[in-house]
Amino acid sequence: MIRLFPLDKDGPYGLGLVLIYQGKYEAGIEQLQRALELDPYDSKTLGLIATGYLNMRNYEKALEYYRRQIAVSPGNGLARAHMATCYLHMGKLDEALAECNEAFEADTDVRLLTTMAYIYALTEDYDKALRLMDRIAQVEKYRFFEKSVLYCLAGNLSQAENDILRLTEYAAGVKSRQSEANALWVAGWIAYERSEFERCRTSFQGWLDIYVQEILPRRENAAAVIKQWRAWQAFYLGLVDVKQGKLEAAMARLMEIEPVLPDILPDYRNWIAYYRNFLGAEIALAEGDAQRAITIAEKPPFSAGNVEPRNDWLRNAPFLKDVLARAYRRNGDLDKAIAEYERLISFNKRGSEFYFIHPRYYFRLAELYEEKGMTPNAIRGYERFLDLWKHADADIPEIGQARKRLSRLKGET
Repeated sequence: MIRLFPLDKDGPYGLGLVLIYQGKYEAGIEQLQRALELDPYDSKTLGLIATGYLNMRNYEKALEYYRRQIAVSPGNGLARAHMATCYLHMGKLDEALAECNEAFEADTDVRLLTTMAYIYALTEDYDKALRLMDRIAQVEKYRFFEKSVLYCLAGNLSQAENDILRLTEYAAGVKSRQSEANALWVAGWIAYERSEFERCRTSFQGWLDIYVQEILPRRENAAAVIKQWRAWQAFYLGLVDVKQGKLEAAMARLMEIEPVLPDILPDYRNWIAYYRNFLGAEIALAEGDAQRAITIAEKPPFSAGNVEPRNDWLRNAPFLKDVLARAYRRNGDLDKAIAEYERLISFNKRGSEFYFIHPRYYFRLAELYEEKGMTPNAIRGYERFLDLWKHADADIPEIGQARKRLSRLKGET
């Protein structure tokens, strides 16, 4: 088309579209710029260039093109939702939420609110996040995936499981193997939380089987991507082994990860190295060697690294990431443990590492404050924990413990 019709923008636009979805962002943007020269006011071209920059993590350039897109199509709510994603990855939560609100004002399609729900979850406002996700899931049933994740964070595993059943029913109805796999992934973490080890292993195995056999082979660089996913599963199952006390099995899982690191795509290699260190530290701590756990956990990269924005929900697993703090505590260094928990409950504004703040961090931090005699801090920690998990399952042990300790500390003061 480009050769036969050099003045038709659809040729370079189409080629740019293919290149962008192949992950060849620079080459794709080059073709899209040719299309833009032929029509400087084409909204879809401006938006696709912005998407290319967003996936390259060049957020300033992405914002520039999204703004240009909005200038030529003011009612484009999706462009504003993408701008919110840019601000989110820049660590600018206020700006991200403002753009989400603008997106909804421009276009009342509730599907645009997924980013807003994610941001509310980052700011620990689970009530708002869940209300939004409930509205979204009524329209897009596959969004019961995200909704169930949020319920896990809110400590309501019963409701999370109900949403997983609804996701499974939806997947069967529309024959979506990907939604079926996603349901198994969350079911695995629910089983992990409940120490239902065999169900946990079965869920994670089913999740991987569907992706490896039916979904990943269609992706660019399929062989490397499959190795990456197998490394993810080895990490998950290694954590299950540690929790069950099967440390030799956990070590075998760790040994599965190391050899595949050189074959994994560069953007994800850092993520898998992070998992390797994470599992190694958990094994060392379970073996009673807190100092070795600290040495491993302090190694760079103790971060999931820079990956595509679409993987934000996935990169939050496991939801508890406090192995370093627990190792400091086991080693008797309470001050360092406190500092690490205080870091974990603070949003990281560098834009390269931001995770959901697990409510259990407040409980464990409050325990440390109490042990150090920092009673007012301990009271605030227990209160925050109980507030975040006010709708959590009643049989979670920490809830009863926090209430008793809070009552005693307030009585003492």
